[in-house]
Amino acid sequence: MQATVFAALEPLGVLNGGRVDANGQKVVLNSSALMAINLILHEVGTNAVKYGALSKERGRITIQWALLADEGSDMLHLDWREEGGP
Repeated sequence: MQATVFAALEPLGVLNGGRVDANGQKVVLNSSALMAINLILHEVGTNAVKYGALSKERGRITIQWALLADEGSDMLHLDWREEGGP
């Protein structure tokens, strides 16, 4: 999942300088879930660059995830936190 996060954010030019921290448990995603996660990460990353923490030089984001089991189905919990922004 960490590789997925970095791949989604890499085109935004924010990975240099330690401004993005991403960690969580190992998760295997099917192709449709992977595509949805990529779109979500790219969208919120774009917003962070334009209007949020990554629009400021000292801003940073922390992304954490965990797989939650709920009555026989798995759900991915994704936590996106920004600091140092406007």
